[in-house]
Amino acid sequence: MTYAVTYNDGSPLLLVADNTIDTSRSVTFIGRNFQGYGFYQNQNLVTLLTNSASPDYSRPLNPLQGQIWYDATNQRLNIYDPNFRSNGGWKHAGGASIDSSPPSGVAEGDFWYDVENQTLNLYAESGYYSVPTYPRNEPTGWITPSTSIFDNGTTPVTHQVTFLQNYGDVVGALSNSSFIASGSDSTYRFPLADTNAYSILQGLNIIGYVQATGGLILNEAPATSTSAGIPGQIAYDVNFIYVCIAENNWKRVGLTGF
Repeated sequence: MTYAVTYNDGSPLLLVADNTIDTSRSVTFIGRNFQGYGFYQNQNLVTLLTNSASPDYSRPLNPLQGQIWYDATNQRLNIYDPNFRSNGGWKHAGGASIDSSPPSGVAEGDFWYDVENQTLNLYAESGYYSVPTYPRNEPTGWITPSTSIFDNGTTPVTHQVTFLQNYGDVVGALSNSSFIASGSDSTYRFPLADTNAYSILQGLNIIGYVQATGGLILNEAPATSTSAGIPGQIAYDVNFIYVCIAENNWKRVGLTGF
């Protein structure tokens, strides 16, 4: 009686005739009444117990989807997925490699934590790229605050603000609107501004100095007594520079025409 072995979904995998064995896969399939079958059964158990542990150059034969293999050369656990486009269909089971030097036998998308330089690296396009990291309590970059930012109105209104942080300190903000932050937000969220009524303008706000190696270029805009403007805004026309001293009220800076 021939054994018909199937995949998990019931589709046919192989046939094993009486008194024969089939070694076409990573484990041995045993036919009925095969003499000495106990040896092959025990060997199959070892293969399963060790997840087919073998060197990288001796990967499991004809693996099936979902099969697990321990790469003894690179000390990595792998799962076989025929749809995985690299590394022969074997993809690492997860987790970053932890070592002082780059690991071998990697595939695109793998992570490696460099313990010597304390950096996290991503493998892509045949090389490693460092992933910027900072202490969890000292983020750097554009950060979305975990709670809303309120203005100082009698009935406080929330505003959409993104923080520019440097190692945990807020050094700037990007806002969709102009408002004065509430007293608690001013002192707690923007301590470097050193005020309990921090004024935020629509656009980019920097706490501290702005320095440029070149010149500061402003977009040309008409500056008349009827032009819309925000106090402190600077504009210029062909001949003069203006500063907005109040809403819709511009004053020409004391310079003659160019």
